[in-house]
Amino acid sequence: MMGGSNKGAMLFSFSVMVICLLTVIGGGSFSLLWIQHEVSKVAKQTVLLEERHREILRKLNHLDERIAKAHQPIFLQSKVSNRLVPIMDKQIVWVESTASGAGSVYVNAENSQSEVFRN
Repeated sequence: MMGGSNKGAMLFSFSVMVICLLTVIGGGSFSLLWIQHEVSKVAKQTVLLEERHREILRKLNHLDERIAKAHQPIFLQSKVSNRLVPIMDKQIVWVESTASGAGSVYVNAENSQSEVFRN
């Protein structure tokens, strides 16, 4: 009887080991599938972010070109060429200030030091 009990215990431990092994293999397989799915999802998001980044860089380059063109002296001169005239020696230039408490400021071009007076 002793030999049958030992054989049954061995069969039971072997079956438990096989079940544990199958559980680990099945869990590992599902884990690998989940990791592959997550990697695929992150890769798609990365592609979308890279496309968005390229589009933003393209727009920034376009704006940089427009700003550079707008700051060229010839372009600036063409914007005000009909309105600019040389100042005269006794001409007073009024400059409005948007700063609070700054009042009206004028510059007398006749003075050699170009003093600034506030009213």
